[in-house]
Amino acid sequence: MKNILQFLSELDQNNNSVWFHQHKAQYQRARGEFEQLCANILARLSQNNSNFAFVKPKDCIFRINRDVRFSANKAPYKNNFGAYFAEGGKKSSKQGYYLHIQPQQSFLGGGAYENTPEMLYKLRQEISYEPEKFRNVFNNPIFKQHFPQLLGNQLKTAPKGYPKDHPQIDLLRHTQLYVAHGYADEELSEVDFVDKCIAHCQILQPFLSLLDEAFLF
Repeated sequence: MKNILQFLSELDQNNNSVWFHQHKAQYQRARGEFEQLCANILARLSQNNSNFAFVKPKDCIFRINRDVRFSANKAPYKNNFGAYFAEGGKKSSKQGYYLHIQPQQSFLGGGAYENTPEMLYKLRQEISYEPEKFRNVFNNPIFKQHFPQLLGNQLKTAPKGYPKDHPQIDLLRHTQLYVAHGYADEELSEVDFVDKCIAHCQILQPFLSLLDEAFLF
């Protein structure tokens, strides 16, 4: 993982196409190591879910090139490696686990991140109708230990159709609802790093299952 972190650190300081092409071999070496990490994670995930056996690392890994068309930041490359592990890969409509590798900012997380109005409607209905299912997951001591904060953008007031004093208003105000567990750079090179990732995926799964149920009804 040192090659990955070193490349990303240097890229962050030299985010331009000239530098990138001059260091293409360094990128390919770092990318290869990340692909192997993803392959190891997929192999472990497939032990509990046979559908992951058909998913390849390339199906999960995001491109390093940034889409700068509508961004004020015109840097052409991301300063991280990211992968989304889901049945069907990163384009899947099912919930999955997102792994983000970036110097001093690595994490594994998941949840409702990019939501259409229809998805938010369904999620809020599910929270309103059966809040105990979500509260039980969020209040589970092991879940709280590894995913202590509910993250994501929130409305400043109640969403349309819900009173400001709704008992679940703290959840209903979310336009995004996700969690993340951070990793120190030193952890990435430890022999049990894949074990940690798999353990966090397992802890995260009950939350993702609730989201799949909400979005499917």
